[in-house]
Parts: sequence; C-alpha cells; structure tokens
Amino acid sequence: MQEQEAQAQETSFFISNTDSRQQYAKTLQNALNAGMIFPEVEINFDSLEVYRLVDYSEKPILLSRCHFNSQVEDGMNVSDLEDCWKYYSCSCFKTYKKAANLAKTPRRRGHLTVVVKGRLCPEGGSLYQADSKNHRHWFLYAGYDPSINNFKEVNCI
Repeated sequence: MQEQEAQAQETSFFISNTDSRQQYAKTLQNALNAGMIFPEVEINFDSLEVYRLVDYSEKPILLSRCHFNSQVEDGMNVSDLEDCWKYYSCSCFKTYKKAANLAKTPRRRGHLTVVVKGRLCPEGGSLYQADSKNHRHWFLYAGYDPSINNFKEVNCI
C-alpha cells in the first residue's frame, strides 16, 4: 500500500506539487499556473537511451541547451491547439529508426538535421512516456543542459 502511494506521488507532479514547478522552464511554469492540463509524469525513473532530431546550420554541430528546447520555448503559439501540453516537452524517440524516419517528413524537408543519441535522466526533468511506446516527452528543468556529456551526434540525415 505504501509503495502504491509513493508511486502515485511520483507520477502526479503536475497536479499536486506547486512548489517543485519552479524547477521548470518559465513557459511550462506559466502553463501550469494557468491551469493547463498535463498528463501524469514520472519524476523518479531509470535513465533511458533515446534519440532526438536536431536542426543545425553548419558543421561541426555544437550542441547546446537550445537544441533541447520545447516548441513553446522556441516561440510556438499553442493557444488554439488540441493537446497542447505536448509542445512544452523536449521530444525524443526510443529508436533511431523512428527519429530518422521523422526527419524525412515534408515538415522537416529543407532543414539540415542530425539525430543525436543520449540518455533521459530524472536529474534533468520529468518524463511522460506516450502510449505509442516509442515517443518520450521530457519536461526539462530550467538550467539543465542535456548537451553537456549526455547527447552526441549519431548520424546526419
């Protein structure tokens, strides 16, 4: 019974823990404080190997925190979108193949894109593992930079 209660506390962060919200990017804090509905997330999880698409303008690619911004952090207006919570996360994939295939979609054509591989870790933020079993939503903590010793280039698309 205690284990179930502890697990419920670990996954209900966005609903109940207003003090810890201050750890997140300002855009996410504002959405939470405005009452936006988010799925339950995991705050204590085993680190996971993932892949992420990164756009770049020139080689060599010097990864930085901005390569891991959410779409909202990059200026996307989500006020009229359904399920807009997902645009507040750093989007990652379980497999290289899924990330590489996404890079070939019409929406991404014309971008110089690289797949980077790294680990999602609880020290960097909370996690929502979407029903697709391949997509990961990583809600990064403000000040955490995954590019430092965590993600490296795998392949150019």
